[in-house]
Amino acid sequence: MPASAVVCPALAQLFEPTASPPERKIYVVIDNYRIHFAKPVLAFLQAHQDQIEVVCLPTSSPKLNPVERFWKHLRRKVTHNTFFQTVERLLEAVTSFFQDLAAHPDTVRSVAGLAA
Repeated sequence: MPASAVVCPALAQLFEPTASPPERKIYVVIDNYRIHFAKPVLAFLQAHQDQIEVVCLPTSSPKLNPVERFWKHLRRKVTHNTFFQTVERLLEAVTSFFQDLAAHPDTVRSVAGLAA
């Protein structure tokens, strides 16, 4: 397995032999997290430049990054003003939160700012 597939598993899945080739260019929106600019990631993007276009969010723009909304929602629902006796209890609470979120797509759309 190439190093780029290990560093970019989500992107690599788009180009697995079992996946149908993308019919249109894929736009990937990223923040400025350092791993997005690692050499293997850049090499992977270079190798697929005809199929992938990267759009970088401006620095310090949490309102444009939906994942930041999910972290805020998680803190509000799970960890805000809560003391967990053990790391295991914290992990159980977070896992339960994500399982509940997965079972409620309307909540996911709402938190992501995609509600109709």
